[in-house]
Amino acid sequence: MSNAQTATVIEMGFCPKKILVPIDGSANSTRAVEVATAIAKSYGGELFLLMVVPMELQSTGPPEGPVYEFSKETGDRIFYDVSKIPKSQEVSVSSRVIRSPNSIVDGIIEYATGNGMDLIVIGTRGLSGFRKLVLGSVSDGVVRHAHCNVLVVR
Repeated sequence: MSNAQTATVIEMGFCPKKILVPIDGSANSTRAVEVATAIAKSYGGELFLLMVVPMELQSTGPPEGPVYEFSKETGDRIFYDVSKIPKSQEVSVSSRVIRSPNSIVDGIIEYATGNGMDLIVIGTRGLSGFRKLVLGSVSDGVVRHAHCNVLVVR
């Protein structure tokens, strides 16, 4: 984005400082991190990388059970890999793994709303098994329910 384009967008009132990027290790989520990094660098914003671990509503296991621990280890590896992108551009980045009792979409929306995100940048498709058959079901749900602007990246 050129300086003139950036100035025009800022004049229009869009200047995202807190940018949420839900990630899952897929190529699309990595591209979302790349795009979000460029936006954050242009506006002096910071990135928040989020991995949502869905859990069954009827689950009564401990919060640190085997599914969570596996997901945390996997999340740490993915965060390490993709956080190199914003760090290489000197963009502030933090990461978090959360569990959602309802759905991945609900987890993303609740986190974005509760933490005052200005923009969500999300890939079109992720890695979740059955959801591969439904093109962009998570990104579609986020677009429909987010309180802030959403940018969907292919």
